[in-house]
Formats: sequence, structure tokens, C-alpha cells
Amino acid sequence: MSQHHKNLQYMFATKEKDFHLILTLNEGLISPGFVLERRSSSNVSRTRFQPAYERHRHCSYHGVVRGHANSQVAVNVCRGLRGLISLGEEEDFFIEPVNASTYDKESNDGSHIIYKPLLNRGKTNSTPNDAFCSDTGTWHHDDPASKRAGRRVRKSVSMERTVETLVVVDQSMIEYHKDEDIETYVLTIMNLVAKFYRDPSIGNLVNIALVRLILLEDQQDDLEISNNADDTLNSFCAWQDTLNPEGDEQHNHHDNAILLTRKDLCRGSDICFTLGLAHVSGMCNRKRSCSINEDNGLAVGFTVAHEMGHNFGMQHDGIDNPCSFDDD
Repeated sequence: MSQHHKNLQYMFATKEKDFHLILTLNEGLISPGFVLERRSSSNVSRTRFQPAYERHRHCSYHGVVRGHANSQVAVNVCRGLRGLISLGEEEDFFIEPVNASTYDKESNDGSHIIYKPLLNRGKTNSTPNDAFCSDTGTWHHDDPASKRAGRRVRKSVSMERTVETLVVVDQSMIEYHKDEDIETYVLTIMNLVAKFYRDPSIGNLVNIALVRLILLEDQQDDLEISNNADDTLNSFCAWQDTLNPEGDEQHNHHDNAILLTRKDLCRGSDICFTLGLAHVSGMCNRKRSCSINEDNGLAVGFTVAHEMGHNFGMQHDGIDNPCSFDDD
């Protein structure tokens, strides 16, 4: 966009539906000290650092769709529209430019594709005593209203809490998206995550703020990323800890680290349906506040939010979940 506005509206139509998006800038997504790092080797002297706050601060928006109760929108508006349009209980859509590499960023004009997410509801492996939690199906973001039906929701008043976040993109993902703007793609994903954690049903105000984005253009000597999900998580968690400055007040200190990869993550030799892996209740431990996530398009935003939920201590729904379902 050539001009920056806190509030925007977009109107467009498909053969089946008319969309009227009412949007507000997500001012909290990009930390003022947000920096982009491109690492071409393990030699820090060859790392290129670039302040990126001004370039991305006016791109991420949240909002609703006029005429649709419980609708939610999380889109990036720079170089076209990218993101999630949820019509509440009706259906969800992703929107993105047909050809991001040739999109006219000056006129903001170009063809877009609108499509429904493919939700693979595979089985998940978790017990309350697991040290980590793996997910073998894309997380379905259920409408909060449907979860509240028939019972009261416990209300709480809390201070806003900010999760300062590091996102690391590996070489396999950079090569896959080589014709796209990888920065905008990653920020679109994280804007989806931020929207999910602003949902009132959570009961607490949680703000996701990006402090650092690292693009790994080459393999790092001290970071092993492979198809083995367990080994990759252990290696990534140890590696990100070495990058994290001590103390919240330090520049680019992060509370949570996220790895995005195109590797086909596997738990065992023949179980390769895993989309993400994270330590349960690791958020307050700098060595365990981390997750690995398999990129499968914009739907990886669901996976990242899901794995971050495990870092927060959330368990899967079901009989093994220790949460109470009483009306209090």
C-alpha cells in the first residue's frame, strides 16, 4: 500500500459469496526492534542484519466480515491480500494473490484465489505425562461460540501479556518459496496465530509480538534439521537457546521460538503424518519454549498456534484432558 491507514475496508465477490472486510491494524504484531537476519553460514560475521519494523508495521490487519456473526479475519495487505477469512460457524477461506512473485505492489491490483483450507483430521499422540506433544493433523480452529453452547464460560480479567517471538525459516522452506516474498508469507502466518490468541474465549489478553526473523540460507553446523521430528525439536530448542539474550530487557530477547520447515516430519520410521512438535508447558523454560512446524501453506498458521498452545500447557481435548468442564 502507498498509504497507511489504521482502519481499512475491502469489498470483493466470488461466484457464490460477497465479502465486505472491516479491518483494524494489528499494531502489536511487529516489535519496534524487529530485525531480519539472513544467515548464509554458521559464521556470524557473514550474517546480514536488517531492521524491518518500518517495512512491515502497516501490513497486518485483524477484523470481521460484515453480515456474518462470529466472523474473524486475519490478513496481510502488503502486495495483495493474504490470510484467513472465517465466516464463523459457516466456513473458512484462505485468500492470496494468484502469482505473488509478479504482483503489482504499487497499484495493489492483481488476481486473487480464494479457497477452503484442507483439514486433515488425523489422530494425535498425547498423554498428560508426555514431555512433548506431536500433532498429525492440521488443527481445526472451531468457532468459539459452538464451544460455549450449553454452558457458561468462566470470565476473567487479566493484564495483557506479550509473547516475544523468534521465527526461524530453514533452507528447505526458503528454496520452496524462492519465487515468493518469504518475509510477507511468514508475517501472514504469524498474524493468523496472533488472531487466534486474541480470541475472547481464551479468557486472557495474549499478544504475539515478533522480535526476530531468521532466514537460514545454508545449513548451520550446530543445528540439525531432518525428517526425525524428535531429534529436530531437541536440536532446535538447544540452538535457539544459544541465540537468546539473558533478561527480558535485552534487545531481541524472545520468549518463544518457532521453526518453520518443509521437511516431512516423522515420529518413527513409518509415521510421517506429523505436522508439528512441541514441549508441553515449556513456555516459562527458555530451553523448552520452542516448537517445530511443517509448512503446508497458510494452514501452517493453525499448526503454529496449536504447538504454541502446548508450550503454554494446553492438552488436547478428550478423556485425557485434566481440565474441568463444570459450569463454574
